[in-house]
This record gives sequence, structure tokens and C-alpha cells, in this order.
Amino acid sequence: MTVARLVVLGLSSKRIARTLGISDLTVRKHRENLLGKLELCDTAQLAVCWPLIAQALQDAAAHDATD
Repeated sequence: MTVARLVVLGLSSKRIARTLGISDLTVRKHRENLLGKLELCDTAQLAVCWPLIAQALQDAAAHDATD
């Protein structure tokens, strides 16, 4: 989730890696996995879809908390 948020903000993999204290390769793998799981072609699609994705995740977390 953190990597996704930073990608949506337009940060490069190198910048995200420095910010989070992880390797550039790890960030690239997270980015690749994220796009694959969401069936998106690129980070531009992620940025456009992010508000809906974030809302769905919040709704799911709220639902889980009430169960």
C-alpha cells in the first residue's frame, strides 16, 4: 500500500526505495506485482484508478472491523 501511494504521487522507484529504506529492485517488484494483481497496464492507470481502489480498501477494512 505504501509503495502504491508513493507511485501514485509520481515518485520514481529510486526515490521510493530511498524513502522507505528498501532496494530499488524491491520497489520495482512491488510495482510489478501491484499492476499485475489489479490487471493494470501501467502506473498511469493506477493513478487514475487509485481513488476507487483506496475507497474499496477502506470499505473492506471497515467491514472486517465490524465482523
